[in-house]
Amino acid sequence: MKICSKCKVPKPFSNFSKSSANKDGLYAWCKDCKADSQRYYRQTEVGKECHSKYQKKYRKTKFGKLKRNKGRKLWKLNYPERNKAHTAVHRALKMVLYFNYHVRCVIVLILRHIMMIIVNH
Repeated sequence: MKICSKCKVPKPFSNFSKSSANKDGLYAWCKDCKADSQRYYRQTEVGKECHSKYQKKYRKTKFGKLKRNKGRKLWKLNYPERNKAHTAVHRALKMVLYFNYHVRCVIVLILRHIMMIIVNH
């Protein structure tokens, strides 16, 4: 049994993460307190920025790319109508890249409306 230094509740050793920095080899806070602290930190502006930087870096790694591609394939299989609508809108947007800004805005609104009609049917 070990006492968590944050919540002051005695808990079994299995409720603490490993830490080579401490003498007993365990983190000072229990896993629940640590998770709460991380959850709170990610909601702050600094935490959001830090997390997004980490995500961008992870997506460039081999494992990040594999995981992302797997998710995309599953999404395409689970939502074929949405995928068709998304592809149609994306292709149409590529074609109108050379129009001026106001014309593009109108076309985007029209294409989004068409996509919602396709998805809802």
